[in-house]
Amino acid sequence: MPAVSACRVVRRLGMVVGLLGVALRWVGADAWGQADVEAALAAAGFWRPVVKEPGRFATGPALVRLEVDWPNSLGMVRLRAFVAEDQPNLNDPPWLTADLNRRLIGEPKHAWLQFEKTDSSGRQRMVMLRAERSDRLRAVLRERPGRGQPERVSEWELERSQPAPERPRNSGRPPLFQGQPATDDSRLFLVTPQGSDLTMIAEDQGFARAADPRWAPDGRKLAFVGFNSQGSDPLIYLIRLIEQTDDQGTIRLQPDGKPRVVAAGVTPTWSSDGRCLAYVASGTPPLQTDWSAPGRNQERIVILTLEGSDAGASRVLVEGIEPSWNPRDDRLAFVKVRGGNTDLALTRAAGGGITQLTNHPARDGWPIWTHDGSELIFLSNRTNRWDLFKIDPNQPERIMPFTQHRLREDRADLSPDGLRLLFTERWGLPDSRIVLLDLSRDQTVILTEAPNGDREAVWSPDGRWIAFVSRRATP
Repeated sequence: MPAVSACRVVRRLGMVVGLLGVALRWVGADAWGQADVEAALAAAGFWRPVVKEPGRFATGPALVRLEVDWPNSLGMVRLRAFVAEDQPNLNDPPWLTADLNRRLIGEPKHAWLQFEKTDSSGRQRMVMLRAERSDRLRAVLRERPGRGQPERVSEWELERSQPAPERPRNSGRPPLFQGQPATDDSRLFLVTPQGSDLTMIAEDQGFARAADPRWAPDGRKLAFVGFNSQGSDPLIYLIRLIEQTDDQGTIRLQPDGKPRVVAAGVTPTWSSDGRCLAYVASGTPPLQTDWSAPGRNQERIVILTLEGSDAGASRVLVEGIEPSWNPRDDRLAFVKVRGGNTDLALTRAAGGGITQLTNHPARDGWPIWTHDGSELIFLSNRTNRWDLFKIDPNQPERIMPFTQHRLREDRADLSPDGLRLLFTERWGLPDSRIVLLDLSRDQTVILTEAPNGDREAVWSPDGRWIAFVSRRATP
C-alpha cells in the first residue's frame, strides 16, 4: 500500500522553502531585509535527525543525514539528503542532490526552503527545510514514486551534527524568489456555538492558507489542509488537542504540540474508528495541478492508515473528489466528475463496486452524512438555485429538499443533534462569514464576523466546539 507527500512554492535561491525545481537567479540583499538574509543562511551546515526513527504517521523515507551548502558565487545553494529505508548506512549515495528551487512563505519567522528533482522515470523527490532556531531544522521529505501513485512523506526534527562551517567569502547574495507574499494568511481557530472562547490552534507553521478542517471521532484531533502562498501544494496536517482550565475555571481546548504533516492532498475525512483518513490527491504532477479547478487534475481518493501495525500504509481507492466517510460504517460518499458535470456516488473503504446516487445535469457536490449515518446532505443547483438536498443511499431515487433558504449554504456541516447547520456565506470572497441556521425555526445568526472573512466551520463530535478557518488576527 503506497503513501503520500507534502510541499510548497516560490522560486529561485536562498531563503525559505519551496517545491519544484528551476534555475534560480540572484539580486542584491536590498531586495530582502537582513532578517530574510539570515533566515536563508541558517540552514547551511551538516544535520542529523534528533530522533532516529520517523514519526508515528511517517510514510516516507527515513532520513540519515542532511548537508546544505553555503550559496556559491553564482548564488546557488545545494542540498544532499541521505536516507535508508532499513539499516542506515552513511556510505549510501544521496537520496536527493538538488539546488534550491523556491520559497514557500515570505515571512522570515516561518521561512521554508525547498529542493526538488524529477528523474527520467518520473520519480519526484523533494525536501523542505525550515530553521526552528539556530541549532534546529525541521525537514519534510516527499517522494512521488510515479504517475498516479500516492506520494510518500516523512517529517523530521534535525540538530547540527557538527558546527556550522565558516561562510565562504564568495558566497552569493540572497535571491529574488518569484512569487508574491501570501494574500490569504489564514489560520485555524476554535469557538463555542455561542461565539465565545475564541482560540487560535494553528497558525502559519509551514503553510500560508489553512482549509478543510475535520474533527476526528474522539474530538481530540483535527486534520486540516495547508496551502502555500500561491494556493498550491496542499499538505494535510494533523494536530492534537487537550483540555486545559484557565484562571477563571473555563475549560478550553488547546493544541498539544505543533501540527504534523501526514499526507499531500485536500478534503480529509475520518474513518468511524479514527484509525484512517481518506483524502483527495492529484493524479497529475504538482506543476500541472490546478487546485482551483477540482475535477481537472485526475484526482483520486486515497486512504491512509494512521494507527495500528500498518500505520503509514496508503492506497488509491477510487477516482473522485470531496469524500465523506460514514460515521457508522465503511461507506464513503464522494463526487464523480464527468465532462464538467458532478454527481454523487458511493463506495466502501474495503473496495468493491461504485453505486451512482445522483444522475442530473445540475451540479451536485459536498456530501455530508447525518450523524446516524442513514442519509446524505448535499449542495445542488438542480432547482436553478443553490440549496441543500437530502438523499437516502438505500433509496437514491427519493431526493428531498433539505433547505430552501435565501442564502447559499456552502461548506455546510450538521450539528451532532441534527438541529443546527453551519455554513459559509459568500464562500471564496474576502468578506465570507459563518452562519448558524436553526433548522426547526429557519432562523439564522452570524456566528463570527471578521474584516477578512471566516469560513469552513465544522462541529466537534460532542457539539461543544466549532473549528473554522479565518484570516483574522490572532485573538
